[in-house]
Amino acid sequence: MQKVYSILLAEDDENSAKVVIHSLDKYNFDITHISDGMAALSRVKTNTYDLIISDLMMPYLDGLAFLEKGAEYIKDTPTIMLTAAGERKNVLRAAQQHVNHYLLKPIDLESLVEKVLHCLGILKEDLIDKKSFPLKISLEELPDDTVKLELKGCPKKNSSDEIYQRLSDFLSTHSTISKMEIHLDEYFFIESSRFRILDELILKIIRNTKIRSSTIRIIAEEIVHYLPDKTKFPNLMSCKIESRA
Repeated sequence: MQKVYSILLAEDDENSAKVVIHSLDKYNFDITHISDGMAALSRVKTNTYDLIISDLMMPYLDGLAFLEKGAEYIKDTPTIMLTAAGERKNVLRAAQQHVNHYLLKPIDLESLVEKVLHCLGILKEDLIDKKSFPLKISLEELPDDTVKLELKGCPKKNSSDEIYQRLSDFLSTHSTISKMEIHLDEYFFIESSRFRILDELILKIIRNTKIRSSTIRIIAEEIVHYLPDKTKFPNLMSCKIESRA
């Protein structure tokens, strides 16, 4: 399965956050955005990330205090610090903390990607552009009143509506269908909202069709290693989930 890198973005300035997210979300990055240092500290205590991007000046807890207090949880996690030009006096203090790179605002997009790649130890060739793998939806009737839904490529954040509409149109001409297989390829998992999309889709299916979650099989390569918390996506996790070798 394609590698998706998890990034914690701690940034209270909405415009700067949008720049970072817009620049990185197009690739195989899973970005969690937090708007203050205290919330960021809570996150690193319960979650692991491949990279942290933190603003220097934030409410409740500034970026350096966040890194100091969270040191035991992120000692092996590379960090990029965002700062305004007038905050250079903090560079020395940051150098003593867990900071691998500094990035001045306004953020230069090319420099941002370059520093992210360096921190993660990957090459530009390792990036996967989601637009290069648009979602393809196919449906096929199988024996025993079963429909096979195959999803190839990277979905958009609102793809559950499109997928369900295609399924609904198919079921309107196949009234006996009561079971379902959902096959996912590796590029489906590049999208950070992948599990939310599936959970929303399953909810639409069990609410509006004869198909129950107990008769839905979800099949993907090594999917069991990437499953989320059951409490966050109860509809998805109520289905039978299988890894494809």
